[in-house]
Amino acid sequence: MRRLRWVLYGLGFSTLTSGAWIAGLSIEMYELSQSLALLSVIWIIRIMVRLFLQPLAGSIIDRSERSRAVWMAYLFSGWFGILCALWINWKGASVLTLLVVVTGFQVFESVSSPGLQKLIQIALPKQALNRFNGRRLAISRSAAIVGPALGAELLAKTGSIVPLIALFALAQIFLGWGSLRSRVVGPRVSTQHPTLYAVLKDGWHYAGTRKDLVAIFVLAATASGGWRMIEILVPALSHATVFGTGLTGPAYSMSAVGSIGMGWILSRYQRDYPIRWILLSQLVNMIPFALFVLTPTPLGIIMAVLVTGMNADFHDVVVSTYLQKTVPHEFYGRTSSSYRTILAMGALPVVVATWLHIIPTIAVASYVSLVLLGLGGIVIWRMLRSADASYSFTISK
Repeated sequence: MRRLRWVLYGLGFSTLTSGAWIAGLSIEMYELSQSLALLSVIWIIRIMVRLFLQPLAGSIIDRSERSRAVWMAYLFSGWFGILCALWINWKGASVLTLLVVVTGFQVFESVSSPGLQKLIQIALPKQALNRFNGRRLAISRSAAIVGPALGAELLAKTGSIVPLIALFALAQIFLGWGSLRSRVVGPRVSTQHPTLYAVLKDGWHYAGTRKDLVAIFVLAATASGGWRMIEILVPALSHATVFGTGLTGPAYSMSAVGSIGMGWILSRYQRDYPIRWILLSQLVNMIPFALFVLTPTPLGIIMAVLVTGMNADFHDVVVSTYLQKTVPHEFYGRTSSSYRTILAMGALPVVVATWLHIIPTIAVASYVSLVLLGLGGIVIWRMLRSADASYSFTISK
């Protein structure tokens, strides 16, 4: 655990500055364009980059010796951010420039994030993964509460988004240094797979032969759309006179509060949770959305945000730990990247539908969330009932 302490600190610093940068980006984009629809473009770009590059990134990670791909991605991301900050400071901010910055950061994140998960998998014994992931969640979500408020405050004080980009870039460099300092050496993919395409194909074939991984992927696709609906419901509060604008900030904070609470629970009760528990958490997640549809009150949406924050992070920690403990090192990069690709695929239709005004009201968004979460629950329940005895969806001792 000690060898990864700088990685843990870096994750907190990165989450803090990422929240600040994204919050400042949203404000700056709206001021430049005066268009709410354009804010959806930010999410569409991030999702599309992940959708197309994540499988390739997984292959790069698995082919990389000494975790070189991880720290190089972080360092390149940091230097890219610094160059962009200097450019914007010289030329001024524009919608196009900010979209380029978002795209660049997301490209590097497609490699660095799953690569860091593999680095953690290699560096820690299985019995330490639960504890580390619980700490990671608690630190990251604590920073997530402060980040957006910090970003809005810095943007208001300085009148420029440059400091936010520079801070996030420094956080990426710090994480790259922490990853390099950990000196983790992982196995390399066999030379029988000389091309990226061959490695990618082999990884997808491996995932397809495991029913437990298929179940996780299906659940991720439906759950991601349901969670992303929170990104639509919360901003909609400020435009609904029945709620008033004062609840937007508290509603955002409740997601992070739920995440921190779940991180504390998982840190305190360290055990291997079966995948069936994710199904249960998803079904529980439907309750506040159903109550909000029946009785649309401010308390209803805040409870939906709170439970969604808890559910999403329970899903994150349980799946991350499960993959780290059950997927061989040589397949982990591609498996983790495939999982992240599925998450992006699940969220994309919801974001695009909102951008095209197909989901026009809070009530419709809540119904869509219910359908997505319920559909995932039904599908996974069927898969669990037909699961072979060899795939108990628990971690073997």
